[in-house]
Amino acid sequence: MKAIIYCFFCFTLTASFFCYSQNMDLIPGYYINHHGDTIAGNFSKNPGEGFSTFKFRAGSQNGATENILIDTCRELLCGSDYYKIWYGSRSMVYADNFNLSTIFYIDSFKVGYIPIRLAYKGICANLYVYRDMRDHYFIERNDTIQELLIAYRFADYWDRRPFLKDPPTYFFTPIYRDQLNTILGDVMGKKQKALITDCAYDLFDLKRIVRKTDAYLKKKK
Repeated sequence: MKAIIYCFFCFTLTASFFCYSQNMDLIPGYYINHHGDTIAGNFSKNPGEGFSTFKFRAGSQNGATENILIDTCRELLCGSDYYKIWYGSRSMVYADNFNLSTIFYIDSFKVGYIPIRLAYKGICANLYVYRDMRDHYFIERNDTIQELLIAYRFADYWDRRPFLKDPPTYFFTPIYRDQLNTILGDVMGKKQKALITDCAYDLFDLKRIVRKTDAYLKKKK
């Protein structure tokens, strides 16, 4: 009898562990399709950077898992991560982190659907991030989203001529600073506009500008 009970206990424990193992990488959420329907269920954790599909199990934990294409969705909430599905042309240019003299995909753009993740929700604007070969940042104001852009151009002979030593290989153009002034300039004070002048193309600096603008708006009320 003890042997039977022991075997039953081991079987129950194994089955429970198996079920747990099957479901432990699932997190709750939902996605909204193009018809406006909200489908609740569970996502697989860590869909990965720049995902074009995601694994989703609608309804209960015991249902079948589907591969959902992002171009069939408007938005999705995967655990605590909120994504909007954005369609447009994004810049592909970037400098090599280890060899800054090398520029890849200069003047190159890619068109398609991508899941942009909400990185900061503000009063005046929202910031989103997306990563493929590099980080891309997007700003949303008045329900309009656009990518914050950077550009490079290779230095020509006349650019290099004034330098006696180590002439530049390329020049960096921070287009995103002009975009920030255009998009947020009407709700900014002088201090907030001054931050844009030296704003780096990274989430810390971009978030600080939107956060400081929010604080400025609150103070004005």
